[in-house]
Amino acid sequence: RLVLKPIQKINKALLEAIVSKDKILQNPVEGLRDEFEEVALSVVALSARLSGDVQLILESREQLQIEKEKTESALNDLKITQEALLHSEKQASLGSLVSGVAHEVNTPLGIIITSVTCMSDVVIKIEQDLEDNKLSRQLLQERMAQLHEAVDLITHNADRASLLITNFKLLAKEQTSES
Repeated sequence: RLVLKPIQKINKALLEAIVSKDKILQNPVEGLRDEFEEVALSVVALSARLSGDVQLILESREQLQIEKEKTESALNDLKITQEALLHSEKQASLGSLVSGVAHEVNTPLGIIITSVTCMSDVVIKIEQDLEDNKLSRQLLQERMAQLHEAVDLITHNADRASLLITNFKLLAKEQTSES
């Protein structure tokens, strides 16, 4: 009885501490002043240390959760910024592409407009020469040569503009297919 009763009290206190998980064990054999009380005091000290360790683990876990949330938020912000940067780069590339296309198409169109204006001027000169009775065969041939040259320029540059637009359409179709 002297041996079994203190062991049973210590065992019961240990089982209660195990079940409660955060409860610090109290000395179940207080006042015995023997080897059992020394063992019980060591078990109480171990229980206090384990409870402190559990508390540290829980606090560390909470801190890790807070840091995880901060990291996830920073990652999300980074993804949003990356998407905005990518969109901005696409817009800049598109602006550059449109500018290049406009320049490439404007060149033949400018030549066509200049040629049409030249043709109009030649027709006006022919009409004036005809009204003034100054239109000779040689002058008419010169004016017709100017008109043929303007027509050739218009035809060549209209074909060039058409080819450019066809190539841009093909490029756009390829880009869409790749996307």
